[in-house]
Amino acid sequence: PNVVAVSRWLKNWLQDEMGCTQVRWVPNGVSGHRGRREAGRALLGVRPEEPLIGFVGSMKSWHGTECLERVAKASGARLVVIGDTTGQQFGSEVLQPGHICGQQLADVVRALDVGLAPYPADAPPWFCPLKILDYRAQGTLIVASDVGDVAALVENAGSVVPVGDEAEMIRRIRFWLGDEYPGQPRPEVRVRSWRTVSREMLKDVL
Repeated sequence: PNVVAVSRWLKNWLQDEMGCTQVRWVPNGVSGHRGRREAGRALLGVRPEEPLIGFVGSMKSWHGTECLERVAKASGARLVVIGDTTGQQFGSEVLQPGHICGQQLADVVRALDVGLAPYPADAPPWFCPLKILDYRAQGTLIVASDVGDVAALVENAGSVVPVGDEAEMIRRIRFWLGDEYPGQPRPEVRVRSWRTVSREMLKDVL
């Protein structure tokens, strides 16, 4: 049978450990909503020029969320945490719109200046990070740890830093927020839709 894996690590594991012979790497996808920066900023209640960095996702221990407030403070930016924050306490300055989806999620991600994926050293290599696809789909700059397929998914849409290197993550955020970057175009919007995922999954099958 044909087998689809969401990461290259899983593809190799299925081939080398499970003996599967027809395995393809097909990363996840995202919705096709086009974000509106002004609408996202209005929803968050922030000024148009206020620097925002953000995180989308759950509060799993291997998502690196414990460093978010430190990174935001050191970067001179306001932190936005999008998702269910049950079980993790953030300060009053942190914007927490909760679990949102669809157009609202697209708007808020578009409102960010930098999207974060700060995976720690114990993060598994087998997953496909939806948050990076969310950021990419809105042309939001990415600063992420180099785990699994992260570098391949980020490509030229931001910076990939060594796992656990908080100082380098802060340096890259400062770079993107600093005088070197404003005035330059945001990264190209690249939407990897679920329709695209479906086509890739069914390629050479039907």
